[in-house]
Formats: sequence, C-alpha cells, structure tokens
Amino acid sequence: DCSGLENTYQRDPFTYPEQSMWSTQMGRPAYAEFHFHISVAAQVGDFLMISAAPYEPTRSIFTLVESPIGQSISSQTTVKRAVANEITTVFGGAIHVRLLEALVPFRRYEVITSVVAPTAQAAQDHGGTIQWFLETRDFGALPTNTNDGNSREFPIVEEYLFVVTAVRSPPLAEIIVSLDVTPALASPTALRVIAPLGFNFTETCYGPGESQYISECVPGQPTPSGRSTAELTVRGAPAVGLQGAARGILVRVQSPSQTPVAREWFIEGIDVLSDRQLGWGQAAGIDVLPMQDTMAIYPGFTGVRSRIVWRFRTREMVQAGGYLDIRLPFGFAPECSAATVEAISLPVGGGCRVVNEATVHVFMNTTIVPREYVFAFYVTPPAAAPLFNELSIILRDPAGAVSDAAVSIPGSRILEKLRIREGQLLWTSTKANRVSTMTISFEVLESLPDLVVAPEQQIDEILITLPNDFVHLVEKPTDLQLMNENMPLRDVDYVDYFQKDRIRISLELNRSSWVTLKSGSYGFRFNVMVPSPMPTFNVWFISLCSPNYPEGCSQITDPAVMATFAMPGFNLGDPANGLTLTSGTDRRFSASVLWSFVLVMVGLCQN
Repeated sequence: DCSGLENTYQRDPFTYPEQSMWSTQMGRPAYAEFHFHISVAAQVGDFLMISAAPYEPTRSIFTLVESPIGQSISSQTTVKRAVANEITTVFGGAIHVRLLEALVPFRRYEVITSVVAPTAQAAQDHGGTIQWFLETRDFGALPTNTNDGNSREFPIVEEYLFVVTAVRSPPLAEIIVSLDVTPALASPTALRVIAPLGFNFTETCYGPGESQYISECVPGQPTPSGRSTAELTVRGAPAVGLQGAARGILVRVQSPSQTPVAREWFIEGIDVLSDRQLGWGQAAGIDVLPMQDTMAIYPGFTGVRSRIVWRFRTREMVQAGGYLDIRLPFGFAPECSAATVEAISLPVGGGCRVVNEATVHVFMNTTIVPREYVFAFYVTPPAAAPLFNELSIILRDPAGAVSDAAVSIPGSRILEKLRIREGQLLWTSTKANRVSTMTISFEVLESLPDLVVAPEQQIDEILITLPNDFVHLVEKPTDLQLMNENMPLRDVDYVDYFQKDRIRISLELNRSSWVTLKSGSYGFRFNVMVPSPMPTFNVWFISLCSPNYPEGCSQITDPAVMATFAMPGFNLGDPANGLTLTSGTDRRFSASVLWSFVLVMVGLCQN
C-alpha cells in the first residue's frame, strides 16, 4: 500500500541539501522501501522474494519489520518489531530471504532493500514500465502471496557528466565559468545550474559570445539552502533538446571572497513541456584564487604612527589608469598622498588618495603586468582592537571592475600597553656584491611595563630579517654591535646568527623591577653582502617577540611575533646615509667594531 525509492543523499538531507531534492540517478545505489500485508500466512522457512529487473538487489541493507497499522510511518512513537530473516541468494535481479519468523495475515510489514538502479541503456533496453514483484513462497510451484508486479514505477533519472572550469577566479570579481555537460539518452530542453554558496549569477549571465548549445541564460530562484541558480534554454527548445556532449558553455558569475566549504556545482536537465527532471550531475567546482604572496605588515601599537608595507603578486594585466582599492579596519587613520606613498616596487605615478577612514586608493599611470609589487603608506592603530580586524587589497581596472584581489587578511594584534615606533635603517654602501654596514633600530617611547601590568605584552626576543638574497656577515657575537648599552641581554647565547638571512637577539626582562627596556633608541649594526640583482621585496624587518612560545620566533609569521616593523631598503647606486644613530653606543663593543668598520672601508676603497 506504500512504496518508494530513496537515494543515499535523501537519507541525509542536512548534509546534502541539493542532491536530496532530486531523484535517484541511474546506475547508482538506492534503497527500495515497501509496505505490505499478506492474506495467507507465511511460515518459518518460507521465502520472501523481491525483484524488479533491470534493478540489481544487493546484500548491503535488508530490513523487515512489523509496523502497527494506523500509525504514521514517520512517527517517532511508532513501535516496530524486527522480523528475523536471513538472505539466501541475490541473483538474476532478485533477492531471496528465508523467514525465521512467520508472517501473520493482514498485519502491516515494511521491507527495505538496497539496490543498484539500472543504467540509462539498461532502462531503455528494458522498455516499458519497470515492475516490482513481492512474493512469499514455500516449496510449491506457485507463490503463496504476490502483488503480481502491481506497484508504481519509481522515478530514476540520468547521471550527467559535468565539469566546471574557469581561466581566472579571483575574489569578488565577475568571472567567466565554462560548463561541460554530457546527458545520456534523453535530450533536455533546458538546463538549471546551481552554483556554490557565495557565487552569484549576473543579471545577464549569458556569454560572452554565441553558444551553439544555449540561446539564453537568466538567473533563477535561489535553492532552499541559499545557492544561486541560472536557467539555461537549449537552442531550438522545446522542439529540439541537447544531444551528446556540450562543451564550453560560458556563463558569467560573481565570485565570493573565498572558496566556499561546499564547492560543488550542480546541473539539472529538464524537459520544458512536462517540467520533468531528466537527469542531473555534479562537478568538483573551482577554487577562488586570491592574489599570491599577499602581506600587509605593520606594528599594532596604539596611537603610534606606523608604516604599513603591502606586498602582492598578481596574475592579471591591468591597463594604465587602474588602481588599488585598499580596505582597512575602522579607526586606523590612514595617511596617503602623492608625497607620502612609498613606491618600493609599484608604478604609482597617479598618486594616492584617502577616500575615508577605512579606504585608500593608490592610482597607477602605467600598465600592471603579472609579477610581484611592494608599496607602503602610513596608519595610526586605534586604542582598541577593531570589531573586524581584517584588511583587503583589490586591484581594479580603469573602469573599476575587479581584476584581482586578496580579502579578509588578518590584521596585526593591537598592543595598547606598549608604545614603540620604527627607528632608522642606515647603510654605508649600495654597490652590488660589496660589503655594506647596516644599522637597524626601533625606539621605545615609554619604558616597557612589567610582568604584572602587561603579562601578555612582554618582549623576550628580537628578530632581524634581511630581504631575499642579502647575507649577513656575523660570525661571532662581537660582529653584532648593540647601539644601546642599556639593553638587558640574556646571560649566555644572547645572539643567534647561524641562519645567514636573519639574526635573533634574546633578552632577559623582568628579572627585577628595573630590568626592562627603558625609553630610548635601540639599534643593531652588522655587515651584509649586497646582492645583485636586488630583490623586488626589498624590505628589512625587525620583529618583537613574546616569551610565551618555547620555540621563540625565527620568521615574521611565527605566533610568537607580537609586532613587526617593515623598513624599505636601498636600491643599487643610492647614496650611503651613514652610521649616525641618535643613541649612546655600547662601550663593550665600540672599539672593536670601529676597528672592523675601518678595515671594511679600507677594503672597499681598494676595490
């Protein structure tokens, strides 16, 4: 009196909200359910047989229960009693089950058996209605109970081969998605495409160009789970349907800020005249690809004006007149103008404009080509962490359309207990493959608070990171000159210079109430070898690290790093800017380092 065919997705609609709405695909596993009663008792040892060629029963699942008549099948209060049985054979499109308990006449029974639905070709070869037979048999020639194949036909549909690709898929951009779909035997006259959450079909989603398969594309109603849909009309419909593989159907969609968790795309084949689903398929989908190597580096000291250095690598080409749309957290008071923007490696001849407290536009008067770019301007972090502490950088063409982007970049930690600002970056030589003496520093504006006042904002280590291809020449502790004698160093092994692209200095603060970083300038002087060519990302870093991580900090992205100052380096041929640093020098090393410097300079003059 009741029957149905359920696919795997329909058993878990919460996990599969789209697939659970659709019919079972041909050639796929399914679960056939029947509710029946018998008029003649089936004894222990008799057989229950279920068949529906060309369906193929399997042994995966078989349940037989007695269910009281008059109660809803979906009712949670229905008390069902399992009927003992054992599967004997699964062969020739039929499953035979031996009854280990008798079936009583006129009681309602429910049976569920796993099957594999017929393929499209098998269903076509079968011809006509597929009938389901339920019979009980003893050892006689005829069944003791039968439904004579009198059951409704279950809807099954074709499985489509479906592939989704995109040449480019940056965040927040209008992109062109290519669809390849292959129906089986039936010819759909319309296609319904379902995109992942966050992708949205544009108002005119057709094209670009003419398609030999599709005549129109319009956005449809969203699915119950909120996915965007598009209705594609097959060219020549309703008289002609889509036959064979259709490749390169192009549609326009707006991409989300990042790849959604569920990235599958779906497609339905529909007969327009009967509004009947003929088949469906799913594709793995595409990744949203943000700008590569994107970084926004700045220290988050409350109320201290700081440089923010941006780095990004684009895959796109943007004609002259394009611009960068920078989005900052609220309260950062950006400063950017033609005079203050630092074009470290960016053609910014068009200037820079602060649109509002959270938006900066950097204009470019030359063509942007696919490569790495670096630039900087200034911000002043607020007194408290913003509610949404994220940054974004969007590369727009001259018309304002998104060409590339990186969004939701985590902002730096706001450090309200510390007041420290960037110091100087000095050098003695800018000639390729020569030694240059570098000085890098920071300035403590207010003495650091003790462990009681700011337990989460203590400094345990200082990390100096060189630009790519630079190599420091520190071979022993005395090769690193400390420019302030008041720096409380760790008693032993306070400097780690073994990695030639970075130097680590370990401190020992809070040993007593007077051992801390007092207000003043703290610098470090050491020799480096100048590379050729110079790196594009020509930025020096000095990072302040927390003591709460046993491994310390060996790179600027480590969790121990509380704040990083990013300082643009020199270009080959720039004038030297000397060694002057407004601070007392460390008397322990001044004589030896001065003599080393004299030797270096003599060597340079001789070369």
